[in-house]
Amino acid sequence: MLANTGAKKIYAIEPSEAFHVLKKNIAQYGDLVECLQSTGEEFLLQRPVDFIFSIGVIHHIVKADNVIERCYSQLKKNGKIFIWLYGKEGNRLYLTLFKPFRVITKNLPDTVLLRIVDFIHGVVKFYIFLCTYMNLPLKSYLENVYSKMSHNQQKVIIFDQLNPDYAKYYSRKEAIELLKRAGFRNVRIEHRYGYSWSVVGKK
Repeated sequence: MLANTGAKKIYAIEPSEAFHVLKKNIAQYGDLVECLQSTGEEFLLQRPVDFIFSIGVIHHIVKADNVIERCYSQLKKNGKIFIWLYGKEGNRLYLTLFKPFRVITKNLPDTVLLRIVDFIHGVVKFYIFLCTYMNLPLKSYLENVYSKMSHNQQKVIIFDQLNPDYAKYYSRKEAIELLKRAGFRNVRIEHRYGYSWSVVGKK
């Protein structure tokens, strides 16, 4: 997405063994995208940048403050950060049902977990059907985002919800304070589809 906006230089950061997958996926962009195998706490860019984007990552990092502080240090003056986080508001029923379940599922072999995903996928499809007649929790997200994905993409979403070692669901206040503690100003926040937070801050 960033490459298609006309950006002059993009740095893509990935700390895990999937680094080679990242390089393969963006190979078509050549020198436009430089891949760095580093954690969010330690990445160091060649020069300060205008924007930093983190979508669906920060809520899986225990010491998120360290990552946001590093992002702040790597931005130009007046540079901006955009982060997308799981939200606590709008997910209370979901957390009540799935958080205890995740204690078990995150330790299961992938082959077993995939069978559970298939079952849950069927349940979610029925839930979406009910949403057409009732104003149920997560209705907006399920109808406007989830339903528009392929079946495989939907299953990946479910799989990702069941196997992370760590996942924090941020309240509105926590999401704002995460950026403010690092020094960001003009922090703005949007409750996306009633289940997550999009947060923007300026250095």
